[in-house]
Amino acid sequence: MTNGQTILSLIFYLLVFLSLVIISWIDFKTSIIPNQITLPLILIGIGWNYISLDAFCSLIESISGALLGYFLIRTLDFLYRKFDDREAIGQGDAKLLAAIGAILGWKMVVPALWVAALLVLTFVMTQRTLTIKYNPKYMPFGPFLCVSLTILLIYL
Repeated sequence: MTNGQTILSLIFYLLVFLSLVIISWIDFKTSIIPNQITLPLILIGIGWNYISLDAFCSLIESISGALLGYFLIRTLDFLYRKFDDREAIGQGDAKLLAAIGAILGWKMVVPALWVAALLVLTFVMTQRTLTIKYNPKYMPFGPFLCVSLTILLIYL
């Protein structure tokens, strides 16, 4: 690996992790995931997989991952609305999963969603076991998706 590639990798990981921290904080506080962060993150993921020697997947797999991530969440929300007239999961979460798919590729979209779901389940079960009073109107899912991506990036 050349020095240029090492610097590029450092910049990539710093941008991704900084974005994840900001997304988690904003979503936890406001239940909103800003497009100003998720949309560039999608482009960063696709760009990384196009130009990097350390790409996680091919360009096609990256684009497919972004599409799968977005439409998977939108489909889940659509199906939920058939049973209850409320939004199950937000547009920001769909774009965040699209960013995860753009970074890791389509094969890792479902595992990333499963890891995030297990993290939410663990959080809620721990909260209930310890009788911690945290009952928001909406449970922000973005922070759990961010932790999921972080775990997968560490272990891939």
